[in-house]
Amino acid sequence: MKDTSSSAAEVIAFKGLPVQLGPNRAMVARNVTVGGRRTSVRLEPEMWESLQEITAREAITLHQLCTEIARQRGLSSLTAAIRAYALAYFRSAATERGHRAAGHGGLQRDEDLAAAN
Repeated sequence: MKDTSSSAAEVIAFKGLPVQLGPNRAMVARNVTVGGRRTSVRLEPEMWESLQEITAREAITLHQLCTEIARQRGLSSLTAAIRAYALAYFRSAATERGHRAAGHGGLQRDEDLAAAN
């Protein structure tokens, strides 16, 4: 059984995409202007990269994107709404053909991982 009590961050790679996991994972705080008011948002580096990609594709600023997300967020926090928006944005663009081209479907199941250890 894998020890999950370690305080060190672990970097894993799946299909060439590195992902850092663990309790010491670095969050990045940035100031954004939402509806004319400056606020601070803390997100994972990958989330900030996703937002940059979205703003480039949509030809809008980060501030415009965050203002629109905040306008539609309901009762959730701004940070949670931003994460949910980014996930929904990229999920809406995902297709079966795209998943196959990216090599998705190769994650091991828990049973397979247990048998390997």
